[in-house]
Amino acid sequence: SDGAVKRLPVKVLDKLAETTRSRIVHSFSVCQLSNMLFAWGKLRFRDENLAGQVFAHLRGQQLNPQDLAVAIYAAFRLELVADADAFLSATALPAVERLGSFEPQAVSNMLLAMARLRVDSDGLFAALTQQAVLRMGRFKPQEMANSVYAIALMQYRETELLKTFARRTSRHLADFKLKEIANSVYAMGELRYGDRRFLQAVAGHLPSRLSEFSPFEFCSSIWAILHYLAWLRAGPRPPSGPGLRTPIPSRMDS
Repeated sequence: SDGAVKRLPVKVLDKLAETTRSRIVHSFSVCQLSNMLFAWGKLRFRDENLAGQVFAHLRGQQLNPQDLAVAIYAAFRLELVADADAFLSATALPAVERLGSFEPQAVSNMLLAMARLRVDSDGLFAALTQQAVLRMGRFKPQEMANSVYAIALMQYRETELLKTFARRTSRHLADFKLKEIANSVYAMGELRYGDRRFLQAVAGHLPSRLSEFSPFEFCSSIWAILHYLAWLRAGPRPPSGPGLRTPIPSRMDS
C-alpha cells in the first residue's frame, strides 16, 4: 500500500536505486520508468544522477499523456528544475498536438507542477490552460482548484478560465475541501479577478463549516479573503509575469 511504501527505510530505497543503475535505464519500459519517477516523487527520494538519466532517456521516447504528466509531477516533487526544463523542451510540441487525449487529472497535475517549477516550453502551459477552459465541466473540485492556483502562480490571467471557475465553484462549494477554497480565493485575488457572486458565496459558505476548520485552515481562509480584497482595491498594476496577457481590473464584476 501507499502508506507501507512511505515507511520503506532509506537503505532499501538506495538499494533499489543501485539495482536500477545496474540494469541500465534503457532496459526499462517507458511505463516502468514513469512509475519509478512517480514513486520517487511520492517518497521524496532524490538521486539527481539517476533521475537525470531517466529524464534524459524519456526525452527521446513517445510518452502517453499519463506518463508525461507523471514525469512532470515527479520533477516538481523532487525539485528537479533543470531536468524538467530540458524534458519539456523535448516533449512540449508533441504534447501540445495530443492534448485532446489528456484526462482532466493529467491536465490539472501538469499545470500545477509546471507552475510550481516555473517552467514552460513552446506554449504548453497556455495550451493546457485552454484545455482546462474547454473541459472544466469534467474537472473534479481538486482539479479545478489546482488549475486556478497554477495560473495564479504563473501570473497567467486566463479570464475565461477564471469566469467559468467562479461560476461553477459558487454553486458547489460544499464539494471543495477548505484548503481548496482558500487556495482558490487566493488565486482570484492574486490575479485581481473580481466576481462579486463568487466572493459572496464563499463568505456565506465558510461559517457553515467552522467545525471542520483546523486553526491553520481558518487563518489561511481569512488571510486569503483579505488578500483578495486588498488586491482588488489596489487597482491595476503592470504585468509581473511572462505569461500575463491582459490588464488587471480595479473593481469587481457585478
